Order: sequence, then structure tokens, then C-alpha cells
Amino acid sequence: MGNEKFVSVHTVKTGGTSLLAFYRDVYGAENVYSYKHQPDGNSHFVCLGDSIKDQHLNTPLVENIKHTLLGSKTGQLIYNLARKSANRVLPPVLTKELPPEEFSVLHGHFNSAQFAIPNAQHITVLRQPDKRILSHYNFYCGLAATGGQLPPDFTPGMTFKEFIQLDSQINLQAQYLAGRPLEEFTHVGITERLDQYCRNFNPDGSVTIPHLNKSVNFATTKIEASTWNLFRELNELDYCLYGEAYKMVTGNEWSL
Repeated sequence: MGNEKFVSVHTVKTGGTSLLAFYRDVYGAENVYSYKHQPDGNSHFVCLGDSIKDQHLNTPLVENIKHTLLGSKTGQLIYNLARKSANRVLPPVLTKELPPEEFSVLHGHFNSAQFAIPNAQHITVLRQPDKRILSHYNFYCGLAATGGQLPPDFTPGMTFKEFIQLDSQINLQAQYLAGRPLEEFTHVGITERLDQYCRNFNPDGSVTIPHLNKSVNFATTKIEASTWNLFRELNELDYCLYGEAYKMVTGNEWSL
């Protein structure tokens, strides 16, 4: 493990599950901690630990196999099922809510002001707000349809228009940044160019980023233009932040 410590601020539905798998492949699972926020107050960091599967995961042979699998939809399905199965049988190492002293990456749903860690570098990925909110809504609809645990402010049958007006959803990406300017983040990426962002940590591109946890489209009704207009009025700050991030990544201005 190197001397660098990264605090990865992960807004919901911006590619965080894929990034977590990528960080584990690059730095080793024993050096990557995922923050599990629990509404009941039992939030904690989770580390898969120095397991056999991760000791040998970042080898040329395994990486070539993974790259081949991720090159097709069928292969992606096989890879996702294999990783989920491995995660179930390998017990995680649980830590307290306070971050560990030694790590390479802390990653999870926390805001950038939540943990004061000396010499840590903040990193984050933003997503086009329209795509992020729709993915988030579909994710919760999927949980409702399959009996999954829902947050307190989301009820089964909630419409998209109702969802976008929840306080928890308005300018959500700005909420996670907690007032920290993007210029203070060591690395800033956008979900639409995740591969480019990952080169900051794996310059030669030898580690393939898997694309995991994609939300199924549960929205069955067409979203009216007036609803999108309302969303854009409510989330002006998120659009500005994404525009900044887009320019930082591409060098070009972004517009809807």
C-alpha cells in the first residue's frame, strides 16, 4: 500500500459499486473500506479483508479473463454473479463508525465534511442530474417491487414527481459535497466517462472497471416535460456542479 489516502465521496447512483470493485482490484481489498450508512445509527466501515480471491485478483491472467467477460453482456452477467457470490461467502471485517488509521480508499455515502482525516485526498464522481435522479428512482422502485429495505421518506407507489420533491433528493450531489469546491478535490470524474477517471489510479489501464449495480427501468409512465422542468428548477446547484465537473474532465462546456 502506498502513502496516498483517498476519501471517495460517493453520491447515490453515480457508479459507486463499480468504483468500489475497481478500487479493491487496484489497491487490494484489505486496503479499501466501504462506509455502510444505516438509518438506525449503526453505521460502520466494511472491509472484505485479505481474502484469497483478492490476493490473486490483480494478476495478468485474471485481469485478461475479467476483461474478456466484461466485453459482452453475458460475460458481465457471469462476472457480476461470481463477485456477488464471493462477497457472500467471504465474511467482511467490520470496523467502528470511525475510519481506520491505515487505508488506501474510504468509499461510501457520506458527505465530504463528515470525516476529518489528516493528509487524505478527497475524490468524487458526479453524474448528469437527469440520469442520476431517474436511476435513483428506478432503484427504489426496484427495492419496493422486490421487498427490499426502503428509506423512510420513500413509499411504494410514489410517483416520480413526488420523489423529486423530497428534501433528500433536491441538489443531492451538492449535499454530498457539503460546500467543498470541486477545485479542492484531487480527482473529479463524471459517470459518463468513468474509464477516464479510473486512469488517475491505474494510469496504464491494466485493471478493467466492471459496470455493476445497474438499475432496471421500473418507471412505467412517461415523465411529462413539466415534471422535468420542475426538477431542473429545484436542482440548479447540481446542474452547475455537473457543468463544472464536465468541463474539468473534457475541457468543454456542458449544456442540456
